[in-house]
Amino acid sequence: MDLSLYLILDPSRCLHPPLEVATAAARGGISLIQLRDKRGDEQACFALAQALKQRLDDFNLPLIINDSVAIAQAAKAAGVHLGQGDGDLAHARATLGPHAIIGRTAPNAAALQADELLYADYVGHGPVYATATKQNHLPPIGWAGATAGVALSHKPVVLIGGLGLADVNHVYRTGAQGMAVASAICSANDPAAVTSQFHQAWLAAMQSAPRSA
Repeated sequence: MDLSLYLILDPSRCLHPPLEVATAAARGGISLIQLRDKRGDEQACFALAQALKQRLDDFNLPLIINDSVAIAQAAKAAGVHLGQGDGDLAHARATLGPHAIIGRTAPNAAALQADELLYADYVGHGPVYATATKQNHLPPIGWAGATAGVALSHKPVVLIGGLGLADVNHVYRTGAQGMAVASAICSANDPAAVTSQFHQAWLAAMQSAPRSA
């Protein structure tokens, strides 16, 4: 499971059709894609999930579905990501099986150490910055909070919330396993080129940036 460059694919934020954005990101070096479709049309979300699954299989890339265990199961996605209060992790694990990738949003210390994370593979921690892609988000944790959260977590951490290309080194230094990117790629005119820039920046960070223990 490579969490280093984690695309949150939000159709409402995509400059190009979501399937094209996902394909371009795959070509650019994305490591995992989460479909977060908040338009409220489950059938449209399922159809897009099916198309994405078929396309991403060509790149051997996992597709994660946001919030819906049912769509993840029906589309034969690699797994599901559940926000706080958006579903039971034990149920998700029992439904999707032992090999599914299951993530949980963990915005604070209590969530990072919750017993339910026994059933999760990773956590999304943040927001590091305020972000326009999610309404009513919690107050930003900043880099000190991000570093503390990574140190506290017993699960791999993906940092979330308003992150861009300039933040890659900061993310790597916290000890996080990866960073979630939404608007920076979804809204790009050339998502393949932007993804490649992120990918190269992460590789460079691995070579040069000191990492928290």
